[in-house]
Amino acid sequence: MDDDLGSEIEQLTYEKYNALKCGGKPQSHEWTVLAGIVEERGNTKKVIVLTTGTKCVGEHALSSDGLIVNDCHAEILCRRCFIRYLLDHWNDDSLMEYDTMSRRYRVRPEVKYHLYISQSPCGLASEYQQENGKRLAAEIANAKVRASKRRCLDHSVEEYDDAMHRTGAKYVEADTLQLSTKPGRGDRSRSYSCSDKLCMYNHLGYQGGLLSTVMEPVFMRSITISGHWDDPIMRRALFARVDPDASSPLFFHRDAASPLSESEVMKQLDGRKLSASGSSLLWIAPNVSETLIASKGVRLGTNVKKGITEKNRSLVSPSALFAAFKEKCGEKCGEKTGETYWSTKQRANGYQKKKSSLFPSWNRKDRALLSFQ
Repeated sequence: MDDDLGSEIEQLTYEKYNALKCGGKPQSHEWTVLAGIVEERGNTKKVIVLTTGTKCVGEHALSSDGLIVNDCHAEILCRRCFIRYLLDHWNDDSLMEYDTMSRRYRVRPEVKYHLYISQSPCGLASEYQQENGKRLAAEIANAKVRASKRRCLDHSVEEYDDAMHRTGAKYVEADTLQLSTKPGRGDRSRSYSCSDKLCMYNHLGYQGGLLSTVMEPVFMRSITISGHWDDPIMRRALFARVDPDASSPLFFHRDAASPLSESEVMKQLDGRKLSASGSSLLWIAPNVSETLIASKGVRLGTNVKKGITEKNRSLVSPSALFAAFKEKCGEKCGEKTGETYWSTKQRANGYQKKKSSLFPSWNRKDRALLSFQ
């Protein structure tokens, strides 16, 4: 019956996506990645977060004031929206409870979360053995042609050899965990691949360092992923390469390609040039949405030349999440006047120690980029 759960999560995600009337969805010649989180309470399951996106901000456009969303890949935006959801529902007693033993808050044990991703995350999870039949030789040849024509706009030209398919991710040298930065052309990104970030979330929790100052970790009960991917490689990429003996989420494989994927959109091109969508859609239950210019990490309609402010920043930008955190949880974590985003996150001692232990080669961002208030 577990496979039925994966099918149900996929179906719920697309039903909600198709029902949304907000902007940010790709045009007919554009492909994108869709991610969503389903909340399960008793016999009820509902989508609480939906995001799309394939782009991120280059290292020379990073912001020191926390007003830009650096990584607009769907999976990472989904997690940022989940943090916002937890903050927005902080006083919901049916969701959160206070643990007198740990003196921290936690999601009630009867509440479970399930993650859906419409294709394999970039980085290590997107590698697979070609001989396993998941991708036909003709399909590989077509991918080579598309890459040579520079149609895969959000990926470096993919490398192919006789045994293994690899994406254009840039691997960190001398790293036993095979960490890598995002693939892409132009201004190189500092962001780690989605595989690496999801692996970290699966071991440290999806609540992040900020909320770890006041609450217990929140994990996904299951992860459902559509399209072509190799099961052992996926499990290693998103979990087992760090601590294979820890409690792992359930993994469900949906064989059919997403209707939003590159291969499916290509079938409907009608002579138009295939491209990755430049927008990212964000939706958070009960009904909050916005559209981002994904390559800039700002809300659609923002005049970057005139400056990004607290009024026009994204609701999931670091500074917006920090502001919401201070409003909801500042007193609970003993926040002091003048503390920065960086110094507040360092208060989560257990989270930071575990991160350093499990991911010793993870390069921290420059403190100057995290020192806003």
